[in-house]
Amino acid sequence: MLDFGVSYYRARQKANELLMAEERRQRVIQNILQDVRVSYWRALAAQELEQQTRQLHLKAQQALEMYRRAEREGVAPRKETLDAQRAMLDAVTLLSQREQDLEIAKRELAALMSIPPNTPFRLADRLDQRLPPLPTNARTLEDLALRNRPELREEDYKARITADDIRARFLSFFPSLSPSVTLQYDSNTYNRNQDWIDSGLQIGFNLLKLPALPAAKRVNDAQVKVDDARRMALSMAILTQVRVALERYRLALHAYELAQQSQALDTRLANHAKASLQAQTGGELDVIRANTRALNSDYALYSAFASAQSAYGRIYNSVGLAVLPATLKPELSLTELAEVVATHVSQVQRATLPETL
Repeated sequence: MLDFGVSYYRARQKANELLMAEERRQRVIQNILQDVRVSYWRALAAQELEQQTRQLHLKAQQALEMYRRAEREGVAPRKETLDAQRAMLDAVTLLSQREQDLEIAKRELAALMSIPPNTPFRLADRLDQRLPPLPTNARTLEDLALRNRPELREEDYKARITADDIRARFLSFFPSLSPSVTLQYDSNTYNRNQDWIDSGLQIGFNLLKLPALPAAKRVNDAQVKVDDARRMALSMAILTQVRVALERYRLALHAYELAQQSQALDTRLANHAKASLQAQTGGELDVIRANTRALNSDYALYSAFASAQSAYGRIYNSVGLAVLPATLKPELSLTELAEVVATHVSQVQRATLPETL
C-alpha cells in the first residue's frame, strides 16, 4: 500500500515534469520569434541599401584611383590630392563596413531559416517604416507577464513536484502494511480438508527512522521556502524586464526620430552637391562625400528602425504572449503554418498592445 502511494506521487511528478518541458518549449519558440524579428528587419534594411551601397562604393573606388593618378602625374597640388585620397579612403572604408554589416544580416536570417550557406534569396516585403506607438498600459502588461511567462508557470510546476516529493517522503515513515492471501492444497487423502485458504496481515515499522522525522520536516520546510523565494525573485526580474523593455522601446523611438531628421538633412545636402556639380560650382569629391554621408544616414535610419522593431519585440517577449495557438494541426504545410502564426500573433498583439500608427 505504501508502494502504491509513493508510485502515485512519483507519477504525478513525472506529469508535472512533462508540463515543465512544454513550458520550456514555449520559451524557445518565443525566443525564436524574437531572433527572427531582429534578423528579418536588419536583412530587409540590407536588401533596401544593397544596390545603392555597391554603386556608391564603385564610384568612390574610381574617384580614389583618379586622385592617385593625379598625384603621380602632378596635375594638381599634392596637398589637395592627398586630402582627396584621405576623404575617398574614409568613404571606401565606411562603405565596406556597411556592406559587411548588411551581408552578415542576411546570413543570420538565412541561418534562422535553415537555408544552406551562400543560397541567394530575396525578401518580398518593403520597408514601410511604420512603428507601433509606445504602450502606456504598463500595469496591465506586468499582470499579463506574471500570468503568461513560461518561467513562472515552470516554477509553479516545480512547487507541485516539491509538494509531491514531500508527501512521498513522509509516506516512507509510516508502517508498512502487507496483506496476504494464499490458496493451499494437499493431496494427502487422510487430511480432513485437502484445500484451504491462508490469509494474514503483516505490519512492519522501522524504528530507526523516527529520529530522522524532525530533520526531514525541517528540510521540507526549507525547500518550500527556497521555492517561494526563487519564484519571488523571478517575478521581480520579470517585472523589471517589462519595464526595461518599455523604456528601451521609448528610447528606440526617440533614436528613430533623430535618424529620420538626420537622413532628411543629409539627403538635401546630397541633392545640393549634385546640383552644384551640374552647375559647375562644385566638384565630384563633394558629391561623393555628400552621397556617402546620405547613405550612412540611410543605414543609420534603417538600423534605428530595426532596433525599434527589436525593442518592440522585446515587449512582446517580456510579457510572454503566446506565439502559437493552443490547438495546432501537425499536418500543416509551411505556408499554412506561417499564416496561422501571423494571424495568431496579430490577434494577440491587437488585444494586448496598441495598434501600429
